[in-house]
Amino acid sequence: MTKPLHSNKDRMSKDEAPYGFCLLSRDKKTWGDEGTGSEAIDPDSECENGCPHYNDSKYNSKEDIIHLNIASFRDRLCPRTLYNLFHKAANPKRIYVRIIQQVDHSSGDVDDADCWDEFCKNYPPCEPYKKQVRIWTMDAKSAKGPTDPRSKLSAAITYDYENPDAPLLQPVHTNEYCMQTDSHMDFNQDFDLGMIDMFHRARNDYAVLSTYVAPMEQTDANPVSVPHLCMVHFTGTWRNWGTKSCD
Repeated sequence: MTKPLHSNKDRMSKDEAPYGFCLLSRDKKTWGDEGTGSEAIDPDSECENGCPHYNDSKYNSKEDIIHLNIASFRDRLCPRTLYNLFHKAANPKRIYVRIIQQVDHSSGDVDDADCWDEFCKNYPPCEPYKKQVRIWTMDAKSAKGPTDPRSKLSAAITYDYENPDAPLLQPVHTNEYCMQTDSHMDFNQDFDLGMIDMFHRARNDYAVLSTYVAPMEQTDANPVSVPHLCMVHFTGTWRNWGTKSCD
């Protein structure tokens, strides 16, 4: 297996790194010479002879289904997130959204308003998307943090895979895509095409794409530098404690 080109410099030229580069660190005391400087992004470095678990024969970024999970806690921006994802997608008809909203309907506060009702009221028409969204409501007072509803949404995906004749929302197949976001999100135009194409550039069916999202004002800005989640530690589960930069 080839090793990506390493440089002691913080930045690399396009000749050195035609696919871009990632900043490793500037802290030689902690990371040593090999852990500092920059490293070229090499698409062939992970699977020199082709990844064993990758099959792109039926890859169709314009039609393949995306299952999107959203865990929401008393979030007035949940309806706007629904609007953004359906209106920014190149093909909104292929996106199925599962939401767990944790709210306190007795409060009368806008943060506790029903996500779907507010979506229909503020961003009509909502009827074309009715069969693509399933929302479960939980009492905010019994909330156990974000991982609890996220795990329940993952279980809903599994259920719909195992029960295609009676799904909770939509049958799930192995050649489809799962995506998870917060409930206060914007999306780049045609994000659905971009995400699927990006996944297949990894050439690995087990790849996971993840990042720290940029502020909403940077939507569609096509930044030169993006976060690189590589600072992880294990505390009963894997956690990202920091991020570096990829250009």
